[in-house]
Amino acid sequence: MKDVFPRIKRLSPHLVNQIAAGEVVERPSSVLKELIENSIDAGSNFIEIRLKGGGKELIEVKDDGIGMSKKDLELCIEPHSTSKIEKPEDLFKITTLGFRGEALSSISSVSRLSIASRAKDQDEGWRLKVDFGKRKGIHPYPCEKGTIISVSDLFWEIPARLKFLKSSQTEYLRCKKVVNLFCASWPEIGIRLFREKKMVLNVGAHDTLERRLSPLLGKDTVSKLIEISGQRGEVGLKGYIASPDEVRVSSRHLFAFLNKRPISSPLIWKAVNEALKGYIVKGNFPVGVIFLEMPPSLFDINVHPAKMEVRFEDSNSIYRLIFQAIRQAFEGRNYFFEKEDNGQRHEHETDNDSAYQREVFFEKRLKVRDEILLPWEKADREASKDSLGILDFSLKASHKKDIRERPFEEDLEFRVIGQFAKSFILFEKNEHLFILDQHAAHEALIFKVLMEEYNKEGSISCQNLLFPKVIELGEGISDEVLEKLSTLKETGIKVEPFGHDALILKAIPHLFEKNDIYLKEIEEIIALFLKDKDIPKDELLRKVLSRISCSLAIKARTALIEEEMKELIKKCLKMNVTNCPHGRPVMKRISVNELEREFFRR
Repeated sequence: MKDVFPRIKRLSPHLVNQIAAGEVVERPSSVLKELIENSIDAGSNFIEIRLKGGGKELIEVKDDGIGMSKKDLELCIEPHSTSKIEKPEDLFKITTLGFRGEALSSISSVSRLSIASRAKDQDEGWRLKVDFGKRKGIHPYPCEKGTIISVSDLFWEIPARLKFLKSSQTEYLRCKKVVNLFCASWPEIGIRLFREKKMVLNVGAHDTLERRLSPLLGKDTVSKLIEISGQRGEVGLKGYIASPDEVRVSSRHLFAFLNKRPISSPLIWKAVNEALKGYIVKGNFPVGVIFLEMPPSLFDINVHPAKMEVRFEDSNSIYRLIFQAIRQAFEGRNYFFEKEDNGQRHEHETDNDSAYQREVFFEKRLKVRDEILLPWEKADREASKDSLGILDFSLKASHKKDIRERPFEEDLEFRVIGQFAKSFILFEKNEHLFILDQHAAHEALIFKVLMEEYNKEGSISCQNLLFPKVIELGEGISDEVLEKLSTLKETGIKVEPFGHDALILKAIPHLFEKNDIYLKEIEEIIALFLKDKDIPKDELLRKVLSRISCSLAIKARTALIEEEMKELIKKCLKMNVTNCPHGRPVMKRISVNELEREFFRR
């Protein structure tokens, strides 16, 4: 009988290296990360990076570090060769970024690798060349003190790996994010990045905070950062969290560093989010950077081959340190919030006299009521002499429904009782008490109109901006972003690429009549749209139109006069809306009999 499996045999060193490469060399960005870490560990004050084809064709990293001798060059591409550890105990007191010694060996097995280096105490430099694991020799080479490593044709001879790489644009964006992370965490090192011979980043050593963090968080966000700091024993914390109005719709904008190394930590993520509860709307995510410093004996970085995950010796202490630092920073700024029916909060930073500031804020909201509550045709509003015409929609399709779908239309008589908590409208009809949620009701009406327009026309009509708005993406314009821009246009939002890492907003949905009030909302809607890569188009469009409706709808805690309340009730009864786009009910009904039973009158 033939053996199911062949006999065990030893793999060739070259194949072993290619398999090991899968742990550290996933794509160009992972190669770049390893090379930059080596440059930092070499004591460099300046690092220059050159990319071609998104790193698929060329990754070159030049530094002014201590350099390598001829002997060092010969050993550096051997498996598990390193200058950073010697004995088992060293694993528990690691102070360098790289230490396992397999990076250059793995990279050399899946690319054409060239290393030119000159040690600081030597007058002669050397260059080593390796093509897909095959040494091409080492020769004298004229170069400055430091090291230049070039990695070209990554995975060229391994088609199975090559086909999984994305386009040059997408791979470049991944590489740029890696550079941005090092730029933020190593302020004492100058970093310069070139893409296809064009310089795209130039940050000097000890440059300003804005220059250091802007590539990672965006210029607008950096100007709104709130500093946090703390100390607990040997653990130090420093960081910056953006103000609540700078939240994002994805969790990719909070970055954590441990001893200047980018890490992924559910513990840190949970501490930040718990500390910001009550400051950030549910479904949104914070923006910021967290820097932790502690002795190597207090954590284990060997959890993952890429050294991104970490285990802390005292995780509870780390959690409390981050939580308390954020709470103290935010409480000191005395934020207050306007709560809404759907759990949303609108924050406003105040001085010590918060009551006075709140009064001023609501007065300002009332002054712009026309802009906020009346985003429809002026002709319709002017034609209405008896009411403010809050809900005079420009689209007539909503009024052509079969009368059987609108049970209240035959009898629209009701009596407004008043407004409760500036959020709920109470009215009486046919011996029933109705409680109308003003935000949910208005949101439902707007959404219904938008959906009817979209179903009829195939898109939402838009208005051009007089002054187009530039929106920084931070991570840049990937293939997925380009594919989605045409779909986004169907919602009435026209956006075009603007450089490598920004979009320019040229038009917005026509309902946003006073667009200067809503530009921030539009930016969040665009971010929401670009967030989900695999969500079906219909579901995504519904999500965006829902967000637009929510933005335009009357907010909770907004005072309304009786005519406005009447108009809102009338439209809800006519159009028979029952639920907002999120599924919440628009109104509740209580009969006289139910009330009498509650008060034991029956």
